[in-house]
Amino acid sequence: MMHRLSAVLLLLPTHASADLLVAARTIPARTVIVADDLRLEPDATVATQDPGQIVGLETSVTIYSGQPIKRDALRSPARVERNEMVKLIYRSGLVEIVAEGRALARGAAGERIRVMNNASKATVLGEVLADGTILVAGS
Repeated sequence: MMHRLSAVLLLLPTHASADLLVAARTIPARTVIVADDLRLEPDATVATQDPGQIVGLETSVTIYSGQPIKRDALRSPARVERNEMVKLIYRSGLVEIVAEGRALARGAAGERIRVMNNASKATVLGEVLADGTILVAGS
């Protein structure tokens, strides 16, 4: 009987002490996280979080001081703000057309947003590139 009890106890999950990343200060929404925004606190219920995976991301909601940093409250930082003047690029084979436009939404690199071509007033959908340029079609 004692051997069975010991075997059952060995199979039960154990919680090792780990660190929890929390906000060192109140971080407003749309703020890019820097190392000084974070602090580690001991917590036996979570796995250790890597600050390197969080630094450089942008908050989508306000995170209050002492509150845990949750991955679903973070996103890639925006490269284009709503109403910002942007460069539109259309590429097809060897042809490239560049125009000026106005972003109709906020977007991070890789996201698709609506943009208005300033010359034609046409609204197009384009991908935000890392430099903030919008690729409206291409190869």
